[in-house]
Amino acid sequence: MKIGYFTSIEGWGGSEIQLRDLIISMRKAGNNVILFGVRGSRLFWELEEMGLQCVSWKTLPRSAGVMGQKPSGAAQNKLDFKRVLLGILPVWLKLLAGNLKEVVLLVALFRQYPVDIMHINIHGYEVAGIACLLCRIPCVGFYEIMPTVDKYWFRRLLIKYLSRSFNHICSLSRAAMEAWIATTGASREKFSFIWNGIDIKKFDFNREITTWRVQGPFRLISVGRLHPMKGYKYLIKAMSLIDDSAVTLDIFGEGEEWQELISRISELGLQDRVVLKGHVENPESYLQSAHCFVMVSVSHESFCAALAESMASGLPVITSDFGPFPELNENGVTGLVVPVADSAALADAIKRLRNDPKLCFDMGKAAREKAGTSFQKEDMILKTITMYRNVINQLNGS
Repeated sequence: MKIGYFTSIEGWGGSEIQLRDLIISMRKAGNNVILFGVRGSRLFWELEEMGLQCVSWKTLPRSAGVMGQKPSGAAQNKLDFKRVLLGILPVWLKLLAGNLKEVVLLVALFRQYPVDIMHINIHGYEVAGIACLLCRIPCVGFYEIMPTVDKYWFRRLLIKYLSRSFNHICSLSRAAMEAWIATTGASREKFSFIWNGIDIKKFDFNREITTWRVQGPFRLISVGRLHPMKGYKYLIKAMSLIDDSAVTLDIFGEGEEWQELISRISELGLQDRVVLKGHVENPESYLQSAHCFVMVSVSHESFCAALAESMASGLPVITSDFGPFPELNENGVTGLVVPVADSAALADAIKRLRNDPKLCFDMGKAAREKAGTSFQKEDMILKTITMYRNVINQLNGS
């Protein structure tokens, strides 16, 4: 099977890591794969270095001139004129023009590099489905986030109606699937969900109940992009409500909230207990030495690979009740679930686990068991391949 993977994301986060691992796994399974991506992005160059076929439909913008200097003369005047012209056009017209231009470009690329099926990563709306429709390529839209309310009416319409261009729509959790059904109004039969898979063996640590009987710090860990969606400000506030210097928190990740979170930590006097560790490629060793994983997202999240990895590590987990978390983290079984944006409830949950080593051990054991049965990478690959084949067979009438 020849599978195309389309993405418009330029950055690097959990969804890009999962897409990379999915593409690599599909090739190992004997499929021919092509990435239609953004040249200059980490996903693009990583896969290209691995020898996978990567087709650029967009290139990351570079500085306007040599060594960051502005272009001069006619080039600068041309840029200024274009900027002024775009500034007076209504937003919906600029979006329409940009989307039509993108469709024309993608149709040419998809015809030049034909595939049996196209996997399109969705983070709101993507017109790649229209291009597939025009090229008669079966396509699956993978909705990577929970739906959000866009302030522009034209984008809201696109989000709703572009879903019709996909032959099938897949989400990363049941909660995300239900939310997208409600948002798009598309037929339920068109939807499914597949939990992301991880390499369970990488996180198979032997933990004993003595792991949580600590005289020193009770180490909390969180792994994720520093973005408002992750709810880190509520987690840091919860730490200030815990009158126990032995409860510490390490946050691994980078992002736009770095400086704001540093300031918040300083204002609350938590420099000795809360540390931003920056990006980490392989979190296994840090998870092995932690006592509890915490993730209290307030928006966007449709799955959380770091949560699955922590559960596979045998850690009890604390999550918010946003979106998919209650189905991934069973409250009272694999960990504790608290109301979204509720720092007081979060502080109580942390103290409850801090003071009950037996509960930590039992929840960590249950978390590892659930990860082993629900988040196996092999199961995800098999379900995804089956979905691809079903879509192709349905269109072929077989």
